[in-house]
Amino acid sequence: MGCHSPKQRSLEAATQGASAGIAYHLLVDGLVQLGTYHAFGIELPQAVHNSIADLNGLTEGMDVSQKAKTYPDAR
Repeated sequence: MGCHSPKQRSLEAATQGASAGIAYHLLVDGLVQLGTYHAFGIELPQAVHNSIADLNGLTEGMDVSQKAKTYPDAR
């Protein structure tokens, strides 16, 4: 990791925070506030819609730790 500037640390924290918020939102949609995706163009059971939201939430959550690598230091 090395030494980062305050601007770099702020950008990484904001990016990780946004990613964590998206993951939380998707997991809540899949587990608590059940909804459906409307752009598929085919009929799917509700459980499939929930599973898609859950998978997207888990994937985004696993990616939070990788967000610091999104904006490498410009040296």
